[in-house]
Amino acid sequence: MTGFNPRRFAKLKEVTPQAAFWERCAVAYVVAPLSGRRARRSLINVGLEIGLYPRPARPRVELVSDVHWVSDEAEAWASLADVSTRVVVAVGPGQPSSETRSLGSARALATNPSDTASISLATSAPSPALLVVRDAWFPGWEATVDGQETPIHLVDGVFMGIPVPAGDHAVELRYETPGFRLGALISGLAWLGVLGVLLLGRLRRQRALPT
Repeated sequence: MTGFNPRRFAKLKEVTPQAAFWERCAVAYVVAPLSGRRARRSLINVGLEIGLYPRPARPRVELVSDVHWVSDEAEAWASLADVSTRVVVAVGPGQPSSETRSLGSARALATNPSDTASISLATSAPSPALLVVRDAWFPGWEATVDGQETPIHLVDGVFMGIPVPAGDHAVELRYETPGFRLGALISGLAWLGVLGVLLLGRLRRQRALPT
């Protein structure tokens, strides 16, 4: 996962009950000891009396309207201990809430599995909503909606949220290592400087040759 930060997941686990942590993280399977009726529900016996159990999970991407907006990350962590798991906690200026409860759909488009630095999505909604992408939020992610730059909000202390207007829209997420462009520019200028010095030295030597 690009930009994965285990400290954020550890913090979320610390401030929320276990069941709430699983639900917010969209955990679809749990590894636990085999015992009694639980053993019959196990999807796979992985050995050593350990089973893999399926559980209801939220999707990787979804449109939501139940959003609790907070001003900063500290307030987000405090709110996550009390807010219902039906509500996502987002950091940023409050967005106007929608009275429309039918939020339409959001889906990730087919991409190259080896490309972990970009995500293409399509949304369709009757009213403005927050597109929640349960991939780790990290500095360096940028978002566009129909080609226009759009802010990414920290959601549930871990994930990404992108405001989308009503209607059908194309959303693109792309990750670039922070400072990469500046570093590339500095490297380019340094190489130009080296070439300039070499060229200047060559010109001086040519001028020093007897005619």
